[in-house]
Amino acid sequence: MKALFILFLLVILKPQTGEAYPDLIRHHYVNCTACHVASTGGGLVNLYGRSMSRELLSASGGEREAEFLHGVLPESAVKEWLLIGGNIRVLQLHKESPDRKTGTTIPMQAGIEIGLIGEKLGAVAFIGQPERNTRQVRAVSPRYYGLWKPTEELAFRAGKFTPAFGLNVPYHTLTTRQGLGFAAGQEREAVEGVWSGEIWNVAASASQTPTIMPLARRENLVTAQVHRTFNDSHRVGVSYLKGSGFTEQREAVGVHGVFGFNEKWAYLTEFDYQKRSSLTAPSQSGLFHFSQLIWEAKKGWHLYLLEEYSKSNVSDSSTLMNSYGPGLRYFPRPHIELDAVWLKKRTAIVADRYDDYAWLMFHYYF
Repeated sequence: MKALFILFLLVILKPQTGEAYPDLIRHHYVNCTACHVASTGGGLVNLYGRSMSRELLSASGGEREAEFLHGVLPESAVKEWLLIGGNIRVLQLHKESPDRKTGTTIPMQAGIEIGLIGEKLGAVAFIGQPERNTRQVRAVSPRYYGLWKPTEELAFRAGKFTPAFGLNVPYHTLTTRQGLGFAAGQEREAVEGVWSGEIWNVAASASQTPTIMPLARRENLVTAQVHRTFNDSHRVGVSYLKGSGFTEQREAVGVHGVFGFNEKWAYLTEFDYQKRSSLTAPSQSGLFHFSQLIWEAKKGWHLYLLEEYSKSNVSDSSTLMNSYGPGLRYFPRPHIELDAVWLKKRTAIVADRYDDYAWLMFHYYF
């Protein structure tokens, strides 16, 4: 591939949020609540999660560097009940095919997240949404929720967020996320209950697309998910959803697993089957798959192989999309992440060939 791209970004914000990294199960973190406020992972992290970004992920970093404002505040000023965070995330995308080369910069995320977290009650809100065309950030809230934890294991939340289904990974462009309606920007008005134990984990939710959406695109959705953990380093689960819209209904079932072979190697995989029925078109069935093999070559340096497959209508060959290729995720210091990927990707509706895709993602938080 002849692609060459450079991404430079200098930002000053106040973030403390992060994405979910299920592969940390190789360090025996089987439940998301160890590091995240939300029981299903992703978003705002707690103080312990901040320390783990230095201990487990970053190539280097000072003793308090992972803390809010890079640890410049005295420890007495850091309150456990007040979490302030956010994200700046930018993607540089390159595509190369026999007839053209294209490149674009995509502002993925920019905003501040604030959490007020008590022993049993809490509230979290993310404010800020970048506009791809104008490159400006709107003061809207794509994600917010109130939280109630009656026990250590049981948690409920209500607000606007992405319901639990399958693997919660930081690759929102994956067809397993987009095709099932769980990509970034597809948050829903939802209520959710989660029970997190040492062996079993159960989550259920009811949600609907925001009422500002056109009537034809609205959907009421229920989801359920069950996980089981083995040997503190392997986790398998099943997910189910049922959706009902103005002209369409759908059901989906999926199986997924996260396997930590040791502290260096991990494997993630997910298979989903979806069936859609419509008042205006024939019913169709679709298949979605994702897998990732990760090797921590050195602290802060993660090499991986990524593969995905989707066929939203198994009876229509033009809906086939599959890709595969290597990637590198680098955490030089706390608050900074670089992720570079090169894929051979085939999109059948465009052409029956594999084109070159590459992206470089820059993520900054503090």
